[in-house]
Formats: sequence, C-alpha cells, structure tokens
Amino acid sequence: SQPCSMLPIIAIAFSWTGDTWAEPQGLPAGHNGGVKERLTTPAGGRRPHILMILFDDYGWADAGWHRNYTAPGGEFLPATPEVATPHLDALVREGIELDRHYVYKYCSPSRSALQSGRNPYHVNPLNAEPTISNPDDPVSGFQGIPRNMTGLATKLAAAGYRTAGFGKWDAGMATPDHTPHGRGYQTALNYFHHCNDYWSFTDGGCPVPYSGGDKVPIVDLWKAGGGAGEGR
Repeated sequence: SQPCSMLPIIAIAFSWTGDTWAEPQGLPAGHNGGVKERLTTPAGGRRPHILMILFDDYGWADAGWHRNYTAPGGEFLPATPEVATPHLDALVREGIELDRHYVYKYCSPSRSALQSGRNPYHVNPLNAEPTISNPDDPVSGFQGIPRNMTGLATKLAAAGYRTAGFGKWDAGMATPDHTPHGRGYQTALNYFHHCNDYWSFTDGGCPVPYSGGDKVPIVDLWKAGGGAGEGR
C-alpha cells in the first residue's frame, strides 16, 4: 500500500497579553460561526512570514541528517544514496532539531492536533475515513476536527495574514466548515483522503453498476480561493 503523504501548512501561536478582538479576513461570511478572535500586537510590531511543513509517516532514518550517524542507544546508521536531503540537512544545521518530539502514530489525528492546537485525544483520535458521519451529532459526528473548534489559520487571518495551505488535508471534509477554506485558509489546493496516488490524485473509486465489482477512480483534488477554477 502507498504511504500517506505530506502537507505544507501555515501555523502560528499567540501569547495573550492584550484584549484586541478581530474577525477573520478574506473568508466566507459566517466563518468560524461569526466569532471574533482574541489577538495581541506582534512582538516588536512585526508580522514575519511563517512557513510550516508537515511530513507524516516519515521515518527517522529517512532524513539525511540521521545517516552516517550514531543514534541514541548506540546504533550506527550508515549513509545511503537512497536518502539524500541536503536542503533539509542545511535547515537543521542552521536551526534547532527537536529529536525527542513525539506525535500520534496516524496522519489524521496528527494533522487535526496541529491545526487545532489540541492533543489528538481531545480533537480527533481516529484515523477514520473522511466520508463517515453521524447526523445525530452535528458538531463532532464527522471525521476530523469538530465544527466548534478554531483552527490556527483562522487566528492568522484575524491577525491580518494571508493564509494558504497546499497538499494533503485529512482533517475533515464532511461540511464546508471542515475544509481548509472553512478552517481559515483563504487559498488552498488540497486533497482530502488518507493515501491518494501521488501522480493522479485518485483514491478509491465509485462502483460501476452491473460490472461485477469494477470501480471508476475518483480524482480528489480541490482548489479554494485565488480566483476561478474552484473545485474539481
């Protein structure tokens, strides 16, 4: 089976030192239930560009800086031509590596946790199919982040940032509130499912009537914001 893939996303954390309230900008009317967000003045009056990239299901030894290297515990990992990540290696040398940073073992709980700022068990502990729903629970009866939780991109949009997310979403798709656009991303190009084909962006398929089990692959690639051509 294919490994689940990666998603570049935007994220920020605020520290509470004031009581400024603002509405998210550049998003549909009623976004976030019409709730204003509590914000603070950025440190030093600056709003730096923020880029966060999430790789899920990425092995420890799949990173170049973990090759030709003795791991904690004494195991030596030799260099290999199959693992070459020079740009990431440079970022690690210039920055900080959190080498004891633990996350959930599945993709959707990890993504839901990062988007909402909550422990997976308090937002989405199940790596369920995006199509499941429970009509008796309109708030949390769907896969992904419950509808009453605010996402990081909504905070950014309220602070005046232009927000964009690209790649794998896997944090809900049952209603417009669950989508990247509904979670504060003014522009998004994404797919919703767990393990799409990397080249065709297909996942699963719709049964063909009277075919004996044949299926037509579904193209799962969606655009929100940024002008014409939304949806797929």
